[in-house]
Amino acid sequence: MACPNYHHNQSDSNPNCPQSAPKQKDDATSKKSIAYKRFFRSFSFITIGIVLLCIIYIFIYFVFSSPEITFIKNQVIESYEEQSIGEALDEFFYHPTWELIEENTVKFNGEAYFGEDEALFTIQFKVNLETEQFDITSYSINGESQTFDQFIRLLDTIYER
Repeated sequence: MACPNYHHNQSDSNPNCPQSAPKQKDDATSKKSIAYKRFFRSFSFITIGIVLLCIIYIFIYFVFSSPEITFIKNQVIESYEEQSIGEALDEFFYHPTWELIEENTVKFNGEAYFGEDEALFTIQFKVNLETEQFDITSYSINGESQTFDQFIRLLDTIYER
């Protein structure tokens, strides 16, 4: 009987030509190859996912951030010019949030320790974009209004004075 691929004679007792038979990979090599492919595929999906999340975050930040919030975050407080308001508050408080609650009123919420307990700090800013000025209209801890002197002590703590 002749081999259909190489046309040489082979025995009738063994109809499969050893030269024409598909090569068998070593089991260990095959398993390593499969594991490598799975790892690379998983790593690729995770990397693509992280990149997409970053792009979405940047898009949302720039598209949905109001000009009033951006204005306040980029301003400095007189006598505290080391950092912008946004940098200082976002760095000092954890879970900081900024929102436009009324026309020209920006509300900041952030959590920090007050004494030995965690507390929610709220600062409201009134913004005038035409004159490029702002005022701090209220400051509270856990919903309780605080005095101007207490606000100055908070600023001293934030700016490490």
